[in-house]
Amino acid sequence: MRYIRALGAECWGVDSTQGFVEALKKDSYFKERLFYAKLPILDLKIDVKFDIIVCIAVIMHLTKDELRVWGEDIKNYLAVGGKVIISYSVTQRENDERFFEDLRGRVVGEIFLDSGFRLVEESYSYDGLSRDIEWRSEGFIALT
Repeated sequence: MRYIRALGAECWGVDSTQGFVEALKKDSYFKERLFYAKLPILDLKIDVKFDIIVCIAVIMHLTKDELRVWGEDIKNYLAVGGKVIISYSVTQRENDERFFEDLRGRVVGEIFLDSGFRLVEESYSYDGLSRDIEWRSEGFIALT
């Protein structure tokens, strides 16, 4: 968020780690712009519509059913023609206590299509921290 703000863009944030949210809220700019919430329902008490929503390394921790709920909920926060950019791991994980949904193939794209989005860009990449993890990044535009 600090990087996006430094570029001159207005930004807001959501995180599911309370300590992170509280630490960043010490910066007065983020006091009213950063929220603690857990997906799939954000339930933010704001009257703002966003042009772009970015979600990195989060949705692979949702079940497919939760992802469907989030796909519907996120539209409540998008301006007309708004975009969603997501990046998520498609590598199966063993020996990790966290939940990882199997999102290989076109799983996410199909869920977002059913929720009223159109896929406009997609790419695969390998992990920037040199872990044996493959990432998928997708950009969707809301049709409604």
